[in-house]
Amino acid sequence: MSEPPTETGLPLEVGILGVVVFGLWAAYHCYRIAGYLLTRTAVSRYTTVKGRLIQNELTKHRSFFSSSGITTTWGNEVSYTYEVDGQEYVCERIHIVDGWMTSDRSIHEDMRSRLANQAPLQVYYDPQHPQDALLIREMNWGVFAVEVLLGLIATAGAILFATRLIS
Repeated sequence: MSEPPTETGLPLEVGILGVVVFGLWAAYHCYRIAGYLLTRTAVSRYTTVKGRLIQNELTKHRSFFSSSGITTTWGNEVSYTYEVDGQEYVCERIHIVDGWMTSDRSIHEDMRSRLANQAPLQVYYDPQHPQDALLIREMNWGVFAVEVLLGLIATAGAILFATRLIS
């Protein structure tokens, strides 16, 4: 049995569900933002070593979340090897935002070309955990800005539902 609508015309269940959904969405983006900032701080202390590129592929993915139908998204798949204290490591991480994909193929073609033309490869690794490495330690501020924007939208949605419940 459904609760009667509140004074704003919003059923209680819908209001609570809205607060929960938007609140969880906001919490998720806060978690991602904190993760980016903490990772950015950590990688600033990474040490550099020369490495060798093993694999450098442009990857194509399909997504059905587009209003225009099927959208093609692109990414980079790399693996590289590097040596620390006589121990050889293999890693696949490119930058702070792991697994980043976009619908703009040229961005990923440029990344592929940039890595292919960098010999020897510069690898940043964690001196306390040498198996943790990446190739680009600069933050992609565009991706960060999108996370912040989505977090703000989610927070506003949670606040909107909460205020509709209270009033």
